[in-house]
Amino acid sequence: MTLAHYPFVAGRACRLRFSVMGGNAYIALTEETRAPPRNVRSISAFSEELLAGDYGLVVERIVGERYRQPRTVEWDLSRFEGKDMRLYLVDVETDHYGQIALSEVRITEEAPR
Repeated sequence: MTLAHYPFVAGRACRLRFSVMGGNAYIALTEETRAPPRNVRSISAFSEELLAGDYGLVVERIVGERYRQPRTVEWDLSRFEGKDMRLYLVDVETDHYGQIALSEVRITEEAPR
């Protein structure tokens, strides 16, 4: 079981692009209204709170779905310009398909005028 997260502010014409492959763990993006606790005691309970919107609206989500080859994902975040966002990688699985690989993460945006 694993939990990782990365906060950022969406800029002008912001796009998030990454590659994903793996099992049944998931990647979620929230429009953050509350930061996660510093110490998470139960990843399962945290996952339920996250998906229920306790830390902000989940605006995008993808499950590893046992992709055997990396799958490129790109999310257009331009509608969230200036908003606090947080990318989560959550593995609540305890079997051998809980893993997920996230790579080549890029956040791009237009330069200010």
